[in-house]
Amino acid sequence: MTAEERGGAGPPERPEPGGAGGRDEALVTIKVRAGGPLKVTGPVRLVDHEGRPLRVRGDDLVLCRCGRSADKPFCDGSHRRPPGIDATGDDQGPASSSA
Repeated sequence: MTAEERGGAGPPERPEPGGAGGRDEALVTIKVRAGGPLKVTGPVRLVDHEGRPLRVRGDDLVLCRCGRSADKPFCDGSHRRPPGIDATGDDQGPASSSA
């Protein structure tokens, strides 16, 4: 059923695995790493929030999912550090609140 047949509601249909003729035709692969970043393999164009292209070297990139990277949107391995430790290795201590 197409989006038009659904009245434009609901998620888009996903293609069948393997593509036409049983071949895997994916040009880009996004691998979700358990507890870590997204590894993107294949030719992609990455743009910032205003549509400006970001420089990407090669066909592989690793994108941050934890939000702790100092090099967003790219992963810098921050997900491996315990909470409260910043990118320099300094202990930031518990969050404080003002009363």
